[in-house]
Amino acid sequence: MRLIVFFLGALLSFGLIACKNDNSTDQSTSGKKKKLTLKDTVGHTDLVDVTFQADGITFKSFYSKPLIHDKPKPLVLIIPEWWGINDYIRYRAQKIADMGYIGMGVDLYGDGFNTESPKIASEKATYFHTHGKDAYKRFMAALRYAKTIPGVDTNKIAVMGYCFGGGIAGQLAFAGIPVKGVIIFHGDLPQEVPDTNLLKAPMLVLLGDDDKFVSTKDRETFKHNMDKMGGYFKYISYPGAKHAFTNPKSTEVGKKYKLDIAYNEMADESSWRSLEGFLYLIF
Repeated sequence: MRLIVFFLGALLSFGLIACKNDNSTDQSTSGKKKKLTLKDTVGHTDLVDVTFQADGITFKSFYSKPLIHDKPKPLVLIIPEWWGINDYIRYRAQKIADMGYIGMGVDLYGDGFNTESPKIASEKATYFHTHGKDAYKRFMAALRYAKTIPGVDTNKIAVMGYCFGGGIAGQLAFAGIPVKGVIIFHGDLPQEVPDTNLLKAPMLVLLGDDDKFVSTKDRETFKHNMDKMGGYFKYISYPGAKHAFTNPKSTEVGKKYKLDIAYNEMADESSWRSLEGFLYLIF
């Protein structure tokens, strides 16, 4: 049975079942069967640089562990924005470790490539629009490596992505990657009707109301398709938040390159709390 036994009692309280648009900050409450208690910060280790290979390409990634790691910990793989695997993703990997999980940044471009040029970033990201299978193969190579990290609970793995990475995470979910959950931060949304034999993971989608990079039509199509097939998802849209609202450098970058992106502290913090609750439930 697909998805039907996804912690039904707890998820009903968290609002993950075929949710409608929530045009406010998340107001989730704890349910009777499982109390939702957000984790305290446990601190993180220094980042560990790692490499893995796929199709003759070397990928350079990194991970961070919680300071308290006396037993196997869940793993969260993080797919970057179109800029590539940079300091922002390092920051997020350590934030994941602060929750008590292992956070790993995923290099999809190869050789740890990153850039500050929107033109180059666009060219890099556009490649995957016509080479979706490459994204899948590269992610699976990262997943195989991640399972060998000492202290990883290989039965508890999630993937999250930002912007370009969020779009990739969504496509990977629809392709049937074997993970417990998928989180999209201000990323493109899959537009096809999901295959019920492939989509195994519940999804958390976190978008800004004023994000011009994800059209209203695309949002409604995604929600309609997920409702139609009975997919478990939580969709939250934050008032006043633009594209890339979680990255503190977005406003500066947007002004510099005339991009309609901006940081939104309230949406950033609220969406991170939603992520925390989601991970607590799926793990």
